[in-house]
Amino acid sequence: MPPETARHDLRSWQAPALAGVAALLLLAFALVRLPVERLVTVVPDDAYFYLKTAWHLARGDGSTFDGLNLTNGYHPLYLWLLAALSRIVPLADRAGLVAVVWLDTLLTAAWLVVMAALASRLGWRRSSIWALVAALLPIAAVGDIGMEVNLLLPLAWGMVLVLARETPDAGAEWRAGLLGAAACLARLDAVLFVGVVTGGVLVARGGLWPIAVRHVRTALRLVAPSLVALGGIALLNRAWFGHAATVSSWLKSGRQADLVAVGGQFELNPQTVLLLGAVAVCLVALGRALLARQRRDALPAAAAAWAIVYVTVMSVLLRGGLESWYFPMPLAASVVAAVSLFDAVTRTRGRLAAIAASAIAIAAVAATALAVRTQTGRGWFFDDALRTARWIDQTLPPDTRVFQVDNAGIVAYFAHRAVVNGDGLINSWDYQRALRTNRLPAYLAAQRLDTFVFDEDAGAPLSLLVPLWNAPAITLTFDPPATRLATFGRFAVFQAAPATAHATPIDDPPLP
Repeated sequence: MPPETARHDLRSWQAPALAGVAALLLLAFALVRLPVERLVTVVPDDAYFYLKTAWHLARGDGSTFDGLNLTNGYHPLYLWLLAALSRIVPLADRAGLVAVVWLDTLLTAAWLVVMAALASRLGWRRSSIWALVAALLPIAAVGDIGMEVNLLLPLAWGMVLVLARETPDAGAEWRAGLLGAAACLARLDAVLFVGVVTGGVLVARGGLWPIAVRHVRTALRLVAPSLVALGGIALLNRAWFGHAATVSSWLKSGRQADLVAVGGQFELNPQTVLLLGAVAVCLVALGRALLARQRRDALPAAAAAWAIVYVTVMSVLLRGGLESWYFPMPLAASVVAAVSLFDAVTRTRGRLAAIAASAIAIAAVAATALAVRTQTGRGWFFDDALRTARWIDQTLPPDTRVFQVDNAGIVAYFAHRAVVNGDGLINSWDYQRALRTNRLPAYLAAQRLDTFVFDEDAGAPLSLLVPLWNAPAITLTFDPPATRLATFGRFAVFQAAPATAHATPIDDPPLP
C-alpha cells in the first residue's frame, strides 16, 4: 500500500473513532459522579458475582463468591482482569463500582477503535465509517458494566480486524488465532465465533473444497489456539474443582423438557423484536454477499452468519433465557452487516451517503441519550436490594451467613457478609450434589446458614423455590415458619434455624 493511501486510510477512521471514544469518556465522567443509588442501576445483579469473586481472589481467599464455597461459575479471563484491578482498587462499595466503570469504558472504547479501523481496512467510504461508529455507540454506551461482554467485544472483533489484511500471512493468522483464544477465555461460547469466522476466511480464499494444504494450515492457525485455551481451562477446572465444565455452563446448557425457557425468550417484547430485527438484517446481508461474491464482503458475511447461528443456538439450548449481556455481539454483527449494505448502495452516491450518514449519527446520538437515561433511571429491584444490603451491614453481626436464591449479587456486594447464592450459578459442585441428593437442610446446617433473603416477598411465610436448572425446582420451607426480620419493598430478610428446614424431595435428578 502506498504511503499516501495508508495516510488517507488512517485519516478516514481516526476522526470517527476519536469521536466515539470521546463520547464514551464523557458518559463515564457523568456516570461516576452519580450517587451510588443510581450508579448501581448500570451494573446488573450478575455482575456483582464477578466483582465479589474477584475481590475474594485478590485477597487470597481463592475462587469463591461467598468466602465459603469454591466456585468456577464464571468466564475466566474477565475475572482475572477484575482480580488484578482489585489489587489496585479493592472492588468494594462505591469505589469498586467506579473502578469497573472506568475499566469497562476503556475496553469499550478500544472496541470502537477496532471497529473503525476494521471498516477502513474493508475499504468502506468515510461516511460509512462514521455511520458504523454512530450506530455502534448505543450498544457501547449501555453495555452492562461488570460483565465479560465488554472484554469480549474488542478481542473478538480484533481477530476480525487482523484477518482483514489484504495480504494475509502466517504471522497475522497466528495473531488472529491468539485473539480468538483470548476471546474464548473472555466468554467460552466465543469458540463458535472463532469457528464461523474461520469458515468465512476459508470460503473467501476458496479453501473449503478442494482442500489445499495452505488452507488447512490457515484453519489450524486460527482455531488451534482457541482449542488449546479451552482445553487448558477444562484441565484446570478438572484439577481444581473436579469437573471440566464450569458449574454455570453445566446448569444452563441444554433445552428444558417443557420448553419454558425457549417460550419465554419468544415473548413479544423489545428485546425479542431487537434480536429478530438483527437476525433479519444479517440474513439480507449474508444473501447479498453470497450473490455478489466479493472478497471484501467475506468477513462481514461471516459475522452475520455467526449472529444467525448464535441467536438460534442460544435461544434453543440456553436454559434461563437470553440476558442483556448476550445481545451486544450479535447486535454489533447486524450493525456491521447493515452498514456494509449501506456502503455498497451509496458507493457511487457520495452526497447521498454523507446526508444518510449524518442522519444515522443524529439518530444514534438520540438513541444513546435515551438508552442511558432509561438505564440510569430504571427501578426494578435495585433500590430494594441496596436497602436490604445496607440494613444487613448495619444491623446483623459480622459473622452472619445469608442464603439467597435470586438477585443475590447486590446484597452480597454491599452487605459485606457471606451470601451463599442459592440458584447455584456462582456456587460449588458440592452444593449441587447436596441439592440433588435431598440434603439441602444438612447443607444449610453445615454452612451455618440461618439468615435468608427472599427477593419476591408476598407477605406470606418464607417459601423459597430453589432452581436446579436441568431438573424441576425444589421448595424450601421451615417448620415453625421463619421469623421476619425486615422488609424492603420486594425484598425481605428472615431468620430460621437450619434444623427446621424442609425441602421437597427429588427423584433421579442429573448429578454432576
